[in-house]
Amino acid sequence: MRIANLLSHFISLIFLMLFMWIGAAYVSQNIQYSCAKQFFNSAIVKMENNDLKEDIINQCKEKAERKGYHLTVDTVQENSHIDARVILEFDYLYPVIQVSRHYTIEGYAR
Repeated sequence: MRIANLLSHFISLIFLMLFMWIGAAYVSQNIQYSCAKQFFNSAIVKMENNDLKEDIINQCKEKAERKGYHLTVDTVQENSHIDARVILEFDYLYPVIQVSRHYTIEGYAR
């Protein structure tokens, strides 16, 4: 009977550790995505407030690179009006198993 109890406790411990790892990975992934979304929104506001000037776009791209993101800005000019499609890409690396997941956030600046 003691071996059965020991085995039962060991299996419970393994499942508990697995669930804790999944929870920690989920929270970490959510925090990283939220930070990227916040950066994305602030970059769009900064570009819009400066009328999509090339030097401001380059500053945003440099800041994105420093944070580990890849920022793509495609501008389209119609008459005197400029629009831009803004794409932020980043990878999340799951701890322990070292599997990477790619995220893309897209939006427009006007």
